Amino acid sequence: MKPKHLILISALVITAIIVLAVFRPNDDTLSAVPDNIILISIDTIRADHLSCYGYQHKTTPNIDAFANGAVLFENCFSNVPMTLPAHASMLTGVIPPTHGIHDNLMVLSDSAVTLPEILQGQEYTTYGVISAEVLNRQYGISQGFDVYDDTFEKENTEASIVAERTGDETARHALKWLDENQAKKKFMFVHFFDPHSYYRPPPPYDKLFRYAYDGEIAFADHCVGQFIDKLKSLGQYDNSLIIITGDHAELLGEHDEIGHSYFIYQNVLRVPLIVKPAGHSKAVRIADNTSLIDIMPTVLAQAGIEIPGN
Repeated sequence: MKPKHLILISALVITAIIVLAVFRPNDDTLSAVPDNIILISIDTIRADHLSCYGYQHKTTPNIDAFANGAVLFENCFSNVPMTLPAHASMLTGVIPPTHGIHDNLMVLSDSAVTLPEILQGQEYTTYGVISAEVLNRQYGISQGFDVYDDTFEKENTEASIVAERTGDETARHALKWLDENQAKKKFMFVHFFDPHSYYRPPPPYDKLFRYAYDGEIAFADHCVGQFIDKLKSLGQYDNSLIIITGDHAELLGEHDEIGHSYFIYQNVLRVPLIVKPAGHSKAVRIADNTSLIDIMPTVLAQAGIEIPGN
């Protein structure tokens, strides 16, 4: 057997082990089919800068509290350190050579099978809200969404190298839609862009940390906390499958480099992945390697939906 075939088989086995480790058939607390599926992506976020991953500064109190009742994967890696192709992998469950998006500004083919498309066929109402122009619908990433909110009230081009909106605006849109669609079985994709360069966190987060990058993460954590609090106030937290992750990370001077896109060091690929299945409330940590392409089959596994062969 050729070596590349062995690698592929090993990857599939690891994925199956991880899925089974989280969703054991004989565990009643993990057998509930979720009424809601929530995927929260925080752009350009390093796992080692979250306090629940051992960071010395308290950057993520809300995500830390969430992790106390969820499954935290200690070693999750992005499949590619760029926003559009990484999200394409996240939403299709396949690597860039398969979905065809190798860079930003490319277009995801209509032939790609996305997670929201599958969930649409299972009577989930699908909603997406993004925070950066690079995920605009013109790049094909919106397929399968009943509502895809990519129109910014006020584009912030001073704080980033691409047009973006801040996390508080994104959260406000997501909370409004959630409030108006409480009774529906739903899939929500919520994307925050704040930790992306340039790092200019709003007050008071601009004064709380030595590094502005940490302030951006803390502000994104605040916005995530607002969303989680809303789910709880509506009584929709416990019966929801909630995933918090990132598309890629960031070099902050290691190897004499900054940024991402061109590098494959662990510092730019290792991202958080924290999963709370419906009906789950225990803190679990899993050290196995996993990646963004494991999100889609894991969601489908808990929802009791057949996983596509690809």
